[in-house]
Amino acid sequence: MIPITKYSIHIFFSIAIIFIGFGKNYGQNISVIGIEGEVFVKKDINGKGQYHKLVYGPLKDVHAIIVKEKSKVTLANNDKSICKLESTGEFKVSELVFQDASNFNMFNKFCKYFTSFFTNHESSESKANYKNSIYAISRGTMAEPFLDFPLDGLLPYGRLGAMPFQWTHDCDGCQYLIEVRDLDTKEPVYTNTTSEKHITMENSEILLKPGKKYYWAIEVVGQDVKSESSIFTMSTTADFESIISVLKNDIQNLGKDSDELSQNIYIISSLEETDLPNYAILYGFYLKEKSKDNPFVSDIVDRLLYDHLMEK
Repeated sequence: MIPITKYSIHIFFSIAIIFIGFGKNYGQNISVIGIEGEVFVKKDINGKGQYHKLVYGPLKDVHAIIVKEKSKVTLANNDKSICKLESTGEFKVSELVFQDASNFNMFNKFCKYFTSFFTNHESSESKANYKNSIYAISRGTMAEPFLDFPLDGLLPYGRLGAMPFQWTHDCDGCQYLIEVRDLDTKEPVYTNTTSEKHITMENSEILLKPGKKYYWAIEVVGQDVKSESSIFTMSTTADFESIISVLKNDIQNLGKDSDELSQNIYIISSLEETDLPNYAILYGFYLKEKSKDNPFVSDIVDRLLYDHLMEK
């Protein structure tokens, strides 16, 4: 047995500190919270370097980050500290240096909701998995349409803009009849036909009353095939824009410690965490329409919607 002395204890703690210091950046949980321009990651797989485009969310099994000309990336670790890479080059993850955010309390709150989103919506294959599962059910038969949005639950009354309805069905060229009915009276408040798998209800603030419950369904015209019904409740006040406004003001206190998309992920996650998934999805639809050519936005919104649908 090796005798324990003051010298050996000193050596032990010195070695431990070295390993802790080495592992602090390489082994910690790191999330990508801001991307500008072209940024790539390098992964060492079986001794070979593989390169992929950097995406938002947790940084997993990455050896290095490659920042191209006129590009930037912002990272956050589990200590709620940030690292900004704003110059061209290749940066080893094990050597990244993190600093305290300018507004720690707000940044701590931001990290909580940002991390929560990617914890609850881990896969970028949510949409494909949902579609494939439905088409597998429909194979060889005229199956019923599956209602996608709105989900069961609360919808915002008086939201600016038309109310979207959408569904999934394995049929090309079908005509669809949509019916929205008052849950109490069973009277229709909206009917329409379309060859698309989505429709927008114009003047929804007039047709859908505050605090009222409604149900909707889709029928395949001429096929005697109808979806199950879905029930939603309108909020008692026109609160959508005011809730979003409060969250936007909240997140603006971060300043330049995060980019616009990561701040919007915070807003979406905040809505979802307060049991307002329809609000979160509607805000996601708005972002998707606003940034049609941004694949990051589409990915975030698809994860949100289709994960909820897979849970039904």
